[in-house]
Amino acid sequence: MLNKFCKKNQTIMVDNHIRQNSDSNLKAAELLFENFQYAPSVHCAYYSVFQLIKCVINDFFGCNFEDQEKELIQAKLQKATKNIGVHSYTISKFCNETKKYSTTEYLFFNRNIKDLQNFRLNSDYKNIAINLKDSETALKIAKEINEKIIDKFHV
Repeated sequence: MLNKFCKKNQTIMVDNHIRQNSDSNLKAAELLFENFQYAPSVHCAYYSVFQLIKCVINDFFGCNFEDQEKELIQAKLQKATKNIGVHSYTISKFCNETKKYSTTEYLFFNRNIKDLQNFRLNSDYKNIAINLKDSETALKIAKEINEKIIDKFHV
């Protein structure tokens, strides 16, 4: 269970700009949504989660931000994973580490992060309109993921 891994009152205090950016992106997603800017709202909601995941990997899974970049470079040098991108690497690392502690949490994170990532890919790269429902769903998923990450990892 993840709560056994992270003590209830454990907080790591560092000057963490990525964590601050995660909060800012979630606020931006809400403001954009309220102002009918649905596609950029999805983009910001996704990045809020992605940045929070990077913080968990840094703070709790023993791989600081610099080492995350080094691991990605090493993965790209391997034939089987040479086309891996930073998002795939980071999400896979987070989900695989989470799986070691809780299959239930792994399934929640894996499913919802991939759903949110698909919303973001549609928003950023496909020639389709992102409507209120798409944006609202993406924002809801992002908030659920972030709340669970904050609850389980105390970031």
